[in-house]
Amino acid sequence: MKNSDLKSSLESLTLRDAILERHGTKGPSTYRRNNSKEPIDGIWITPGLNILEGGYFGLVTVFPNTDH
Repeated sequence: MKNSDLKSSLESLTLRDAILERHGTKGPSTYRRNNSKEPIDGIWITPGLNILEGGYFGLVTVFPNTDH
């Protein structure tokens, strides 16, 4: 998720983006008009949670006729 007021607000609540934390910032594009090819969606978790496995599919992998 790019730098935004929403990201800052979630981080101020001590939430963290689990997917980017685990896999880095090079996730799949999750929106058809996203020209930056960076993820714009996130999965935010509390500090006490640890993910062992996780991720999300690219834009058209599962639902080819949607924009998310």
